[in-house]
Amino acid sequence: MDLATAHMAVLRAALPRMTDQGAYSVVVGQSAHFPIPGSGLVSMEQTALLMMQQVLAAELQGAKRVFLLELGPVATRFVETPDPAQVTSAQIGAVAVAASASTQPGRQVQLHDSAQAEAALVSFGTLGAAL
Repeated sequence: MDLATAHMAVLRAALPRMTDQGAYSVVVGQSAHFPIPGSGLVSMEQTALLMMQQVLAAELQGAKRVFLLELGPVATRFVETPDPAQVTSAQIGAVAVAASASTQPGRQVQLHDSAQAEAALVSFGTLGAAL
């Protein structure tokens, strides 16, 4: 559980110093929600981070913003023939920036595919069609 421990250490250090404009974002994969054969320890760490975000949101009650971006398969330059429905790294970056720049309270954002990424951008008041 080194990943969860590291996030807790960063949160303990960063949250007290974070201004109202700040946002803490956690990125996990779908294995946080769905069992993927062979992902045992990774899934457990991802689930711990997902619960960490939920607990923080409940404790902070909007006083600080903590987002969780849950990714599906990502189309990267290393995939020879990416599925056009897959979320891209550019979309993930755009959603992360839009979440941080928004005034919305922290929440979980599912980015399992390109359509969800575009919907997330719209929900943050960002026009996603440029990506």
